[in-house]
Amino acid sequence: MTQTTNFTFTRGQSIKAIITLERLSNDNLPYNSLTNPYVPVNLTGCTAQMMWRKTVDSSSVILDASTTNGRLTITDPSSGKINLILTPVMTEVLSIKGESIEYGYDLEVIDTSLDKTYPIAGTITLVKDFTR
Repeated sequence: MTQTTNFTFTRGQSIKAIITLERLSNDNLPYNSLTNPYVPVNLTGCTAQMMWRKTVDSSSVILDASTTNGRLTITDPSSGKINLILTPVMTEVLSIKGESIEYGYDLEVIDTSLDKTYPIAGTITLVKDFTR
């Protein structure tokens, strides 16, 4: 199941977002405030890709972040941790004439069997910076 996760960043800033993927535990223990029913998704051997588009039907990719191009890194596979890393220049050019803008995205994870999952999707908003 895809979880909706929205991000807001300021244009021209460095982005290092840590995304932690979790799933419900299989042990069927009853949930209470002292236990966490979630366990990390094991990303060992996986690759990941995230594309930003103006609309879901748009053929234009605004930003392609992947483990191949280094904008996504799986930093701790057994703990389900993925880093999104963008430079200030990247976030500066993604905004149009300094206006705030919103893009849609999803995160695709491909496991060693080449099965694809989309654990998160949502919007990424780049807002204007006041100090420039």
